[in-house]
Amino acid sequence: MSTPRPLLFLDVDGVLCLSKPYGGHALKTQPPGIWDLLFARHAVEALNLVMREHAPQVVITSSWLSFLEHGAFDKVFRKTGLSLVADGLHPAWEAPQNANETRCAAIDRWFQEYGWPGEPYVILDDMESGTGLKRSYHDYRGRVVFCDEGVGLSVENWLQISLCLDTVPAPRDGFSRGPKP
Repeated sequence: MSTPRPLLFLDVDGVLCLSKPYGGHALKTQPPGIWDLLFARHAVEALNLVMREHAPQVVITSSWLSFLEHGAFDKVFRKTGLSLVADGLHPAWEAPQNANETRCAAIDRWFQEYGWPGEPYVILDDMESGTGLKRSYHDYRGRVVFCDEGVGLSVENWLQISLCLDTVPAPRDGFSRGPKP
């Protein structure tokens, strides 16, 4: 039996977008140079390396889900040099947080509905928006990569990401074993 295609749960702020000089809300006005300055170049390069090496399916967990639809994410990724991410979006591409819900609870809910036993996965987030992830089941299993504040995703995160995407996690009670999308 072959290993299923891995999953990458992706936050945007603090991972790709450092809000220097633009944050996500600048997408409404699209100031000059936004596509070159929205995401940190080193973060784009690091994520593209992950996408080339592991071809994970991507699930968006960002607060940007509150103001961007699928087509807008596709456009943002393509215009910022992340076409591999746009092409890799999972059919169930989003894990939005409900009101008063942690990021961890949103990811757990996604797994309940769409998860499949044996899918290697990693969660890319930051300490500020990755609510509930610190000391969670995912964190204890080494499946969460917290990007450094003000730095975002970098090649220094490569080893942990690679290990997560190359290894099958131990089964977890309570995750759905329903149909795979």
